[in-house]
Amino acid sequence: MRLRPEKIQMLAELIHDALVAHPELKLEGERDAVAGLIRRVIAEDLQAEDELEEEARRLLEEHREEMTRKGIAFDKMLLKTKQKLARERRFTL
Repeated sequence: MRLRPEKIQMLAELIHDALVAHPELKLEGERDAVAGLIRRVIAEDLQAEDELEEEARRLLEEHREEMTRKGIAFDKMLLKTKQKLARERRFTL
């Protein structure tokens, strides 16, 4: 996960406040409860992205030596593989 819990909390509160400020929306529930839900969704999404990246890394690790011999950058292939897996699973990065 690339964000510290404090940063996720701050983002959740900012999102909550932006939603409350929207005139067409009415949020039900206490601020802390709704912000907590938003925080959980953010954390779960980041965790899913981490798992996707780890899977891409495992898939490429088998071919690392061959990629090195051919001059293919591991990091670039990791990003491409992660993006491909995300597309296949309809996961937005």
